[in-house]
Amino acid sequence: MGIIIRFVNREQPEESTNIALEQVKESFMRQGVTAEILFSPQEAPADFFIGTLNESPLLQKLAAQKRIDLLPGKESLTIQELAVNDNGPPAVVVCAADTRGLNYALYELAERIDSQPLNELTTPVTEKPFLPIREVFTFHNFRRPQQTFFTPAYWDPYFSLLVRTRFNRFRLLLTAAEKFPGLPFPYFLDAPEFPEIRAVDAPPAVKEKNLLFLQNVSRAARRHGIDFILGLEQALPAADLPFPPFPVTGLAQGKIIPYTYAVLKELLTLCPELDGIFLRWKGASTIPVEQQIDFLLETYIRVLKENPRKAGLILDAEGLAQETVAALRREEVPLALSGKYQGVFFTLPCYPVKTPAEAGYDGFDPEDAPLPLIHELWTASHRVLLWGDPELARRFVLTFPANGPRGCAVAPPLAWKDAGYDRRDWPLLRYGQTYYTWEYERYWYFYLLFGRLCYNPYTSGKVWLREFNRRFGAAGVDLAELYSIAGKIITLYVTAHAGAGRSLLWPEIDTGGLLDYYLQAPPGVPEFFSSITQYVRDFLDGKTGSRITPEDVAQYLDELGENLLEKITLCRGNKPSPRYLTRREVAQGEICEDDSTRRDFMVLANFARYHAVKIRSALALAFFYETGDWTQLLLARDLLREAGKFWREIIRTTSNLYFHRMVTGPGEAGHWRDKLLFLLEEERRINAVIREHQQQGLFLLGFDFGSSLLGAGGTGDHGVEKRFYFAGPQTEYNIEEGFGWLETTGLHGVSPPPARLSEKDLVTGTATCSYGLQLFNDLVWGRKPAVFRVDLLPGTYQVRLSLCDQTSRPLIRGPLSIKLNGTVITENLVVPAGKRIDLVEIITIKEGEHLAVEFSSRQGADWFISALTIRPAAPLIAHSPAVLKPGFSQVFQATVTGVNPVTGVTLHYQAAAAGGYAQTPMRPAGNGLYRCELPPPATADGKITAYYITAFDNEGGEAACGSPEAPLTPRWQRPVRQIPYLIHHPPEKISPQPGSAYGAQPITVTSRNPGEIKEISLCYRLLREKKATVLPMAFDGEKFAAEIPGSFFRRGQRLVYYFQVITAGNDGFILPDPLHCLPFYMVEIE
Repeated sequence: MGIIIRFVNREQPEESTNIALEQVKESFMRQGVTAEILFSPQEAPADFFIGTLNESPLLQKLAAQKRIDLLPGKESLTIQELAVNDNGPPAVVVCAADTRGLNYALYELAERIDSQPLNELTTPVTEKPFLPIREVFTFHNFRRPQQTFFTPAYWDPYFSLLVRTRFNRFRLLLTAAEKFPGLPFPYFLDAPEFPEIRAVDAPPAVKEKNLLFLQNVSRAARRHGIDFILGLEQALPAADLPFPPFPVTGLAQGKIIPYTYAVLKELLTLCPELDGIFLRWKGASTIPVEQQIDFLLETYIRVLKENPRKAGLILDAEGLAQETVAALRREEVPLALSGKYQGVFFTLPCYPVKTPAEAGYDGFDPEDAPLPLIHELWTASHRVLLWGDPELARRFVLTFPANGPRGCAVAPPLAWKDAGYDRRDWPLLRYGQTYYTWEYERYWYFYLLFGRLCYNPYTSGKVWLREFNRRFGAAGVDLAELYSIAGKIITLYVTAHAGAGRSLLWPEIDTGGLLDYYLQAPPGVPEFFSSITQYVRDFLDGKTGSRITPEDVAQYLDELGENLLEKITLCRGNKPSPRYLTRREVAQGEICEDDSTRRDFMVLANFARYHAVKIRSALALAFFYETGDWTQLLLARDLLREAGKFWREIIRTTSNLYFHRMVTGPGEAGHWRDKLLFLLEEERRINAVIREHQQQGLFLLGFDFGSSLLGAGGTGDHGVEKRFYFAGPQTEYNIEEGFGWLETTGLHGVSPPPARLSEKDLVTGTATCSYGLQLFNDLVWGRKPAVFRVDLLPGTYQVRLSLCDQTSRPLIRGPLSIKLNGTVITENLVVPAGKRIDLVEIITIKEGEHLAVEFSSRQGADWFISALTIRPAAPLIAHSPAVLKPGFSQVFQATVTGVNPVTGVTLHYQAAAAGGYAQTPMRPAGNGLYRCELPPPATADGKITAYYITAFDNEGGEAACGSPEAPLTPRWQRPVRQIPYLIHHPPEKISPQPGSAYGAQPITVTSRNPGEIKEISLCYRLLREKKATVLPMAFDGEKFAAEIPGSFFRRGQRLVYYFQVITAGNDGFILPDPLHCLPFYMVEIE
């Protein structure tokens, strides 16, 4: 059996097309079919007619007859079955607008042939690119001596992968692992005009090897029809950077421009296949505009203008002045801008991509051609684990405008591996576990999704499934589903919990740091996601917000993790696969792609469950810090232990799978097992807090004495124990604060040592101590007498002074004396180094009095103080508002302690249908804890709607939390996060009225069940603006409505808006939902 393939262009195909034709031929051979390729523009019988429209008379005739339909534009393609001749049998016609589009069509044909059944071979398809620029970028350390990148055999299959997945550009960014960018040119070639400029660690053999490497890569890209962009990091001239850049010698400030021009021109001469230069100019914002322009015009622009190939220049937009870009546009060099897409992590796509005008580069001549803007998706969040979620990738692509010169550049997994942050060449998977030749082959689905969806965001899911079926057979559909679930996990985590300032983070192996650090981490997208601390404060204040809460995130992570584990179990079928590799399996190499894939997803499933539980643990700890309720503190500890089980499961899964010292970028390095340190330290920390508070009891005021709030890792208030006020040697008394030293002269402080709080502290190496209880690792001391004053209401109090020097250099302190309001409580006390002494006294404060603590010491000795707590003689109640679940027992808990024994704690509660308060005793449930449990309500009228708590001690002291007049309100937890059904039809466009003025634009929302909606607000802005205007919507009995004033609109810009929804049950939502779709509506303004 044989077929005839006829190439019908007038000219012979380019090399890239010949390669694609051979792929088609080989695919037929794998199916047992011989294929003959003929090259002739003449009409003659054939099974396949292949060519480009502009070069083929036959295809031009068919187009004129409207028998083939090719969309306008570069790289468009069509595959159709039709009878070319009236009397002939049907044939497959493959037509494209140009060579690159034809190559895409041929690879599509080859993949159809490779996938069974062959009857899908003739399925018609007509496509054109959605994004004209579809780029992959990766990093190469030009100072790294040995690495895979130098292997010529690496690049042909790599560029074949790119063209098969429809990427059209590749950027190789030359970089170095140093803090400041090095100068790459001396590592590739010499400038004859400047023989004195050289790199001390680059002898001639190294330069020859580096240059040959660059030439081989650019030639391989050209063979496959991929544009090759050389990326350079420029750090000079910049006044704030070291000069000359080590280890380059002989370079003076006055030589920078002529040297850069000479060496760049030589480089383009020796590498004629270069299609463009990308420039990231670090520190550009510190350089005057005139100097920016002069440098670029005399170097890069001058070289590119003289280059016969007219290669283009892509500039990183960060730091470049608008005037600089305008000046460069006047030159005859193709120019584009590039910038990060929503930061360094692949967060959930939440914002539309801006055009150059919306990004601030709009002050140009109206007759200028549109300026291309490339958005870089820095997937620093996905470095080694497998990823592939078609829905998420499609959502990303649809944030781009539908028209104009635009594009995206994606950094695939392992993009930073060869950046040389480790000078060794290390294997990703350990010996016996590789099922591929090159490591990038492991991430085929990442390339396939982003390449094909950037080309056409509506690509059929059959494209992915045929590749899964080819690789995994009957298990292909199940593994595709696993990819889709697993692909959401890291993206959700970095969106909800990895905010600004965490650029050194490697999310895949991130524990989030110690719990105290974890609960303060800002979300990656704060407009739509609430932080843990803000959510807790709003909860306690009774506020309802529309942003996605940490509990929502935890619930979704739990669902993803559990669903993934369940699917993995089902996917194994009759071929069991262990959770982790044994040494025997490693030795025998018993691994294949589906085994390795499932193990990656085991890691992600346990990662999701770890962070779901840890978020809840952090919430509990934050509630404790705000309320003092020990039930929340103990809950935080229990959840933290549960989370640790999931992390240890990750370690078991990866221990014999991944290399133990992975260095994947400029931040973290290592392995999941390296994070056990944090698990142990945060458990020790929370146990120490529990012991301290149970020893102290509930207190009214607490003071942590020390020297600096920035002592523990330089991170805010982490040097001060939570629930304590900071009191330093310069904390002078003032009436507003109500506490402080009456005289600060002669007072000194000892700062806490830098402590490990997060993975960032491991990366920087500046914090070497564990983060434990913060009361005794700092102190205030002096040799002169001093008085610390605290203003208190009249009453009886217990005062506890804690003295303990557990600083980095503990000393024997004393003899010292302390008086409380003139009464000596200790005299000539000596405190051994590291030992704790607590002094407890009962005092009475009368009207007009205050607490005065007087410190003194013998001459030549010193006194000191670590902590001070004050508690009233009457009981204290600490309580976090009850969260009740429909259908479950109604549980109420509180912490109650007192100076005197507590004799009774009572819950007073009111149901929806009741007129007064019922009461029931709360039973002791441990040290200071009280609990009561009421049966589930039989009806809605039986739900508790208000309550308060009272307590008494054996001396008649009493306390209350809430009251009949100001009761507490429980929150009824919704079973699942269910967004109300709302209907909204966005306007197609906004047009000016006659006279060029814009009228008010009505926006309406209709609810299927209006009774379930409490309020809706419209949030709107122009895309180029940062802050949205929030406008409450009015309800008219049928719909919610608001009007955007006409004066708000600007010609040629875009309106972006979304809705904040609060339900009658006080649940909040964003519409559209950021978790499952793009959270905005966008309308063009004419």
